[in-house]
Amino acid sequence: MTILNSRISNRGAKLLNKSDISNFRLSAAVVCRIPEFICIIELFCVYLHPLNIDVLMKLFNSDLFNIDLPNEKPSPGSLLVAEPFLKESYFNHAVICLIDYEDGEVSMGLVMNKSTSYNLADLVSSVSRDEPIPVYCGGPMSRDRLYFIHTLGDIIPGSKPIRGTGLFIGGDFDCLIDYVNSGYPVEGNVRFYLGYSGWDAGQLDDELRQNIWAVTPIADGREVLTGSDDGYWHGTVKRMGRDYRWWRYHPQHPHFN
Repeated sequence: MTILNSRISNRGAKLLNKSDISNFRLSAAVVCRIPEFICIIELFCVYLHPLNIDVLMKLFNSDLFNIDLPNEKPSPGSLLVAEPFLKESYFNHAVICLIDYEDGEVSMGLVMNKSTSYNLADLVSSVSRDEPIPVYCGGPMSRDRLYFIHTLGDIIPGSKPIRGTGLFIGGDFDCLIDYVNSGYPVEGNVRFYLGYSGWDAGQLDDELRQNIWAVTPIADGREVLTGSDDGYWHGTVKRMGRDYRWWRYHPQHPHFN
């Protein structure tokens, strides 16, 4: 690692030319099979001119991480896991629970792991519980609407099951607030979201063909209502197995490292 550091630092902030990129691709291919791979890549980025970082990220995306992956078919209740280089702010390292999906039709889901600065009491005046209950960002659509997913089933009248997950969406909101105010457990049982994520007819299918999302089933409904932010994404990727192990070496914001 010391030798690599010395070689890299000697190149300073030189702009990359075709030879540089070709040589670096060869070096990356050699080291990508060791756990320190991402550390070596990030060390190199520190010494690059900022204009070249986007070029380098595209190179990694096309040559190093875009490998053959399992082609799981989505369905309502599947999780969509963002590929590690997706930069869009709502979906960077996002994990989405797919609520509505039919092949070639419009689709709808909720981002499970994006925190906001809001607590439930900030948005709902009837909440009297002292413990802050976080509200998550479900996506860029209808951000003035509050959605909720829970495991409570018939305890909340009008709930709709999310097939095969042990999860439910919606139901009698007043009944749910009574549950919250009574002090019953919230973490792992219910989660609140502002907004949702939507796709036009066929749009999600196109994104899946581009490997923007990996698809994985929900193994434990309570588990997907626990945790948040980047740690949630990494935990989900880890549970997806060895085919996705290299995704976990990519930081959420490589430009900040």
